[in-house]
Amino acid sequence: MILLYYGIMIAGALAMVIIFFLHQSFLPLERAVLILPWAEVEKDRRANTGEVTMAGETMCVRYESGEEHEFRAEGLRVSPEGAALVRLGDRPLLIVLDRGRGRKAYVVDTARAAAKGDFDAGILGWWKHGTGTCVAAAGAHVIEVHRCYGRDRIYWIDPLRAMAGNAFGMGIERTLIAPTRNVDGVEYVDRCICVARGARMWKVELT
Repeated sequence: MILLYYGIMIAGALAMVIIFFLHQSFLPLERAVLILPWAEVEKDRRANTGEVTMAGETMCVRYESGEEHEFRAEGLRVSPEGAALVRLGDRPLLIVLDRGRGRKAYVVDTARAAAKGDFDAGILGWWKHGTGTCVAAAGAHVIEVHRCYGRDRIYWIDPLRAMAGNAFGMGIERTLIAPTRNVDGVEYVDRCICVARGARMWKVELT
């Protein structure tokens, strides 16, 4: 009987751990879900807002205007699809999904980071992104793609509200269900959200 009791306690603890790490994949946040028709299109990445590259622990940000900022970004785990250049007001800023330090999305003033030579010096705010894998700029908003069982979820986020609550869920305004799972790229062009997986691409127009 005692062994059964301890077995139940251990099973309960393991279940809590699994729920803590995987709850978002099983129970995604679906606020204001838009049911829109996706169309498969020829892959053609047209968005050109700049470029973010990592060389060792140095990050280089090149804006479309030609402006370039470089600074140390120690400990970050960032993929090219996990970084986007946005403009909030008249300030060009960097949004980066870090898959390492607590899985946070950082909003960074790259000019300030470059002046100090360090990523952390430019951080204006952050939010927990959990299972976020891809990010894109959409005017003053941010699009995040999240892994989910079944098909991925695409969130249209107000970054100021997400920063205020330190959680992407606080900033979600709309949710779309992706046309596939394991999306590996997203962009926003001419009022259309485009997502890619390998050589395939789909797009949907926001109305």
